[in-house]
Amino acid sequence: IYMIKQGKPLYIALQMFPMIFPHYFIYLIKVGEETGRLNQVLLQLTSYQQKMIERKAQLKKALLYPLFVCMMSLLITVALLI
Repeated sequence: IYMIKQGKPLYIALQMFPMIFPHYFIYLIKVGEETGRLNQVLLQLTSYQQKMIERKAQLKKALLYPLFVCMMSLLITVALLI
């Protein structure tokens, strides 16, 4: 916030946090600021983030059953060997 209050562009302030904001986010925000379409870019980035969160949740759900089957087969194999 301090850099923005000084008059620096938003993308420069976001570059200070590379672990939080990926490079493509920063470059898209830079383009949005330069073209005057920052609002549209931020809406697109928000939509993208929401889709990625949903896909990660779906992936976790999809992998839950195969993980359960593998764990049960491993337990049964160990029990039979003992």
